[in-house]
Formats: sequence, structure tokens, C-alpha cells
Amino acid sequence: MSTSAASGARPERPPWAPIIEQIERALAGWLERTHVPPVSSAMPDFPPAVSEATAFEQRLVQIEAALENAGQQSRQTDAALAEAVAELARWRERAAALRRVAESAPGSIS
Repeated sequence: MSTSAASGARPERPPWAPIIEQIERALAGWLERTHVPPVSSAMPDFPPAVSEATAFEQRLVQIEAALENAGQQSRQTDAALAEAVAELARWRERAAALRRVAESAPGSIS
């Protein structure tokens, strides 16, 4: 035991104690200047919550609309492809006919 503790003397203050006291005073002053509003018991008006079933139905409607749109685009693409296939078939028929004419003509160029 140290002699100061044994004699009942106060222990020496650490060098950082004045800094802590200054921080405590600053916080106390800040709390005195801060206005804390009273807690209100009335709940603010919120829009009614959308039930899970309603949210699911809305999402289902969106999915069905997207599927219908995709189906329509698919049908349009199929129609465009069918038209392109028909045009290609006509072109091949003309090319084959021109080849037959070219091959049957006397003195044809090969």
C-alpha cells in the first residue's frame, strides 16, 4: 500500500480528468439547450395496407399482361418469318428457272 492511501489522502487525479470533465459539461449544456418533443400517443394516418392477396393478384395481372404481350410479339415474329420463307422459296424457284434457261440455251456460258 502506498503511504498516501494508507494515510487517507486523496489519490492523485489522472492528467486526462479535466478533459473528461470538460466533455461532460459540454454534453450537459447541449442537453439543456435541446428541446425534446413530447411523445404523441396518436398514430399518424397511414394509407391502408395492401393485403398480400391483393398484391399477389396485382402481380398476377401484370404477369398475364406481359405473357400476352410476349405471345403477340411471338405471333408477329412467326408471321414475318413465314413471309420471309415464302419470299425465299419464290426467289429459289426463279433462280432455278433462270439456271434451266441458261443451261438449255445453245452456246451458254458456264
